[in-house]
Amino acid sequence: MKVLHCCATNDLNGNPRRCYVLVNNHGAKCAVWDEGYNGHHAVHPSFRDAAYNAERVKVTVREYRKLLREFPTFPY
Repeated sequence: MKVLHCCATNDLNGNPRRCYVLVNNHGAKCAVWDEGYNGHHAVHPSFRDAAYNAERVKVTVREYRKLLREFPTFPY
């Protein structure tokens, strides 16, 4: 399992549009956490180290919204 840090451009008010995506060993997306202003602390504690060291990936706003809509958030 690994975590990707998917980053879109900020909205018109300057708010971040970033999320962390948990990817399994086969490359399938398993869970998504909206970062907001929490940084890697938005991620479930068992994946925080991976989130802290996550590869940053640029995504479009459309891709960002799709990730949040289509994948579950792993509960705390």
